[in-house]
Amino acid sequence: MSKGINGASRDSVLLICVKLVTMLLGIVTTRILSEQLSVTEYGTYSQIMLLVSTVSSLTILGMADGVNYFYCRENASETREAYVSTVFSLQYIVSLLAAIVVLVCTVPISVAFGNADLKSLMIFAALLPLLQNMIAMLQVLFVSIGKARQIAARNLIISALRLLLFGLACYMFKSVSVILIFTLALDILQIGYFLIVLYRNDCKIRLCSTDFSLMKSILSYCVPMAVFLILNTLCRDCDKYVVALLTDTETLAIYTNAAKVLPFDIIMASFVTVLLPYITRYIAAADFEKARGLYKEFIELSYVTTSILAATVIVAAPQVMTLLYTEKYLQGISVFIVYIVVDIFRFTNITLILSAAGKTKVLMFVSAGALAGNLLLNIVLYHVCGILGPAIATLIVILVLGAVIMNRSAAALESKVSDFFDRRFLLAFSLEIVVGIGLCTVLRMWLQHVGVHDLLIAAIVCAVFASGMLVLNVKRLLHCIKVIDSYKLHG
Repeated sequence: MSKGINGASRDSVLLICVKLVTMLLGIVTTRILSEQLSVTEYGTYSQIMLLVSTVSSLTILGMADGVNYFYCRENASETREAYVSTVFSLQYIVSLLAAIVVLVCTVPISVAFGNADLKSLMIFAALLPLLQNMIAMLQVLFVSIGKARQIAARNLIISALRLLLFGLACYMFKSVSVILIFTLALDILQIGYFLIVLYRNDCKIRLCSTDFSLMKSILSYCVPMAVFLILNTLCRDCDKYVVALLTDTETLAIYTNAAKVLPFDIIMASFVTVLLPYITRYIAAADFEKARGLYKEFIELSYVTTSILAATVIVAAPQVMTLLYTEKYLQGISVFIVYIVVDIFRFTNITLILSAAGKTKVLMFVSAGALAGNLLLNIVLYHVCGILGPAIATLIVILVLGAVIMNRSAAALESKVSDFFDRRFLLAFSLEIVVGIGLCTVLRMWLQHVGVHDLLIAAIVCAVFASGMLVLNVKRLLHCIKVIDSYKLHG
């Protein structure tokens, strides 16, 4: 085992450090939007971004995973280029057709959302999905060729630019359309950067290298993955659509902020980005022992770090929500807390093993069941619990879906789910979290009682909880990182 931090962990830690900065920039950006835009304007912006998210997932067709899969699987450079170029060509065609459909359906979509202001903004819902799909695919290709650190630098620069431009749009123009224009410009800038760097590293994406005879093998992998991603996105956004269609624009704005996915998985996501080529190549070589060992350490690192970060916010949830979104969104506090719990369990939904093993049909069927169950639960629980109902439905589905994905991932590695966990440590860690939340909640309530300022309450309570949990678990975390670092990427 190597000393220090090198290899996969080095790139992952670099991504984490940069993501910490970009996370703060993103939080400030959201705060500016929430404060400077009216609830109605923010609701309109949320509706456009919801459409962008849905259309993007409908058109990506599993091709981001496909780029990694075929790039890592093929050894001959010409074959690699042919596969990659063909995947990108297919994406251009599909996304452009989708853009046309979105523009044609402008009026029906505006009527469905009950918001006439959407009509003048639908061009963004048509163009942004294409650009965001390109960015997702190019970023995966960057990691596959070993340029994870350049992605980190790019993320930092783009986040800083987004904060600057969104601040300008809010304070000078107070216009949703200007915000979306800036979003479009930043996406184009990112794509240009990716293409230039890839070309300089002899990784060319050329339309003339497209080979449509490869479509069968590409689609056999990508289509089931595409169905999974489409259904997964619809499942993820199902609650927002239910709220949008059954309530008004202002309620959707409140729910959207309360249900916003916060970056508690910052460490998990960074390691997923870097470890995907490792897992893919281990499984391709049928080296299940290495894949299983690496995945076990990744899972432990993921649930420990995610739980600590999420629980740190739970202990001061009212203060944190006010800080993030202003007091006018505080009526969504119950949804905010439920979604933090949802975020804790997202590690169970990681499809790293199944996508690397090419088990895309399994993902497709699992996501179909999850969507059906989520839609039914959303409607039923909305009528029972109001806007809290869809959030509870999301939590239930996350838990059930996670159990299924973990079981199928274990089967793909010829092991059991229990092989991924140190059960004694998991039990002790869970007890630490519960006791810590209880004690710090009491501390928060006492500080409120004696009249301490909300910002100071959040700082004190979060610092006490986070520092206590880190002291108890830092050795375990460092051990996970060192073990991950011992794995090498070959080929």
